[in-house]
Amino acid sequence: MAALHLNNVSDYIEPSMACINPLFVGGDDKAKKDEPTKKKKLLVSLSLEEEEGETKPEPELEPKKATISLSDCLACSGCVTSSESVLVNNQSKDALISTLKSSKSVTFMISAASMIELERFYEEEVGARLGRETVEGILEGRLRAWSTKQGGICEGIYTSDSAWVRKKWLADSYGEFAAFTECSEEERKKRGPVLTSHCPGFVCYAEKSAHIFVDMLSKVKSCMILTADRLRKESKEFIVAVEPCHDKKLEATRAEFKDSNDGRFGVDLVITTKDIKECLEDGWSLIDWLIGGGEGGFGQEEEVEVEVEVEGEGEVKGEGEVKGEGDVTADELSLASASFLSLANSISGGLAESIFRTLASSKYDLKEYLDFSVPLPWGREGRRRKGTDGIKECWIIRTSAGEAQVCGPESPPKEGFEVLHRFALAYGFKSIQVLQSHLSKGTKAYDYMEVMACPSGCANGGGGIRKDGAGGIEVKEGASDIKKRVNSAAGVATAYAKGFELAEGLGEEVGFGEEGKTTFKKVEALKLSGGNVDGVEVGQTVW
Repeated sequence: MAALHLNNVSDYIEPSMACINPLFVGGDDKAKKDEPTKKKKLLVSLSLEEEEGETKPEPELEPKKATISLSDCLACSGCVTSSESVLVNNQSKDALISTLKSSKSVTFMISAASMIELERFYEEEVGARLGRETVEGILEGRLRAWSTKQGGICEGIYTSDSAWVRKKWLADSYGEFAAFTECSEEERKKRGPVLTSHCPGFVCYAEKSAHIFVDMLSKVKSCMILTADRLRKESKEFIVAVEPCHDKKLEATRAEFKDSNDGRFGVDLVITTKDIKECLEDGWSLIDWLIGGGEGGFGQEEEVEVEVEVEGEGEVKGEGEVKGEGDVTADELSLASASFLSLANSISGGLAESIFRTLASSKYDLKEYLDFSVPLPWGREGRRRKGTDGIKECWIIRTSAGEAQVCGPESPPKEGFEVLHRFALAYGFKSIQVLQSHLSKGTKAYDYMEVMACPSGCANGGGGIRKDGAGGIEVKEGASDIKKRVNSAAGVATAYAKGFELAEGLGEEVGFGEEGKTTFKKVEALKLSGGNVDGVEVGQTVW
């Protein structure tokens, strides 16, 4: 079996500006009869101006149109990781401005990671603690004012990480893992560990280039998609998600999340934390606002009252309406409801953290770990690979005395012990490469893994806020700068999660069930999602 080795490469791999896969196409039946030896050659290139590609036939031949859709491009395995370049125009701040100028009503959905990043940046800028309520106030006031300035309407501002959604998301994830633990040892070994799937960069890599991961991916949808499903039931005109990385644009445009009735995706547009910061600061200064006392001063503001008239189970209800079973109020999705639970030790969702704590409590009666202020002993086993954080592990073991105990690979008991459950965090493509090697060779028997494409996870997402130098150009960060920024964001999250407890864990929480599940696929090498290009028959395509 061939092995994949990534050496001396950055974790941020950009695709080529043009599609690398040429198409050699034969003519139609009539042409074949008249000119049996003559073939037409089509070169398909990707334009950043349009979603579809354009063809460049040989000058002497009659042009034959062939197009590549956005979904085809994302499904093609020609590019190793994400296709940000293709999505630049379709998913960007400029696209948001264009939408607002058409007088549309826009609903913003902001992730907890983006809120943490904004607070971190603003606190560093002013050199003082602002607090969560202040950042929420800035977001609310400035986004409404900015939307009005662009000619549109800000219909509502919500979070994609509300406590209501996050608890159900965590419950479904734990239920999936609990079912895995009930399988026989032979079945678990054959299936492999449960891998988190809410990092679209890792999912894209798994589907296109590392098929060994695909069947191991968790089938639970991400909080972004789950929240968009709830807001879509409220008939929101246009939903914009604010996320810490560009790869979330890939997730939003997955065919699995397109409504079969109206052909719309749950999320209409994804912009990054950096984009939303630029929107907030358009004609406004945080320093001047604070000097002015921090009251109002957001510019053009307009109070917008939205009437919500929806019915049905699990839908968003307007203020004052009576909730039925499974309903969620608009307040429960508001910015103030953003839940930072489980983010203290991982700003990348905290799934491994929450599931580990619940397992330790419910199955082994280690109740103290339900309190997030009690740290888990994450550590590395063996030598860390240069340029990576390494794969961090946390274990539940059985000691020689027969007692269950939580420990890490850096501080195991001196006497004999048996590892019952092995959880791990793998952040960055170099760490993913090590993981791939472990799973291919069967050298490690993991149970659950939180996997992220970015080193240090979502706190270091490519769409985060970086320092600007002369001319507004981002200053290239060194390793120490990145570490300082990530630790600062983790500090903000820790302050929010301080003292949080899982109560009785996630086992008793009711999740979304089958509605909250999705599927993944193995994309065969050098094939398009539809099996062909519009205007080109499958049999005519040669790679």
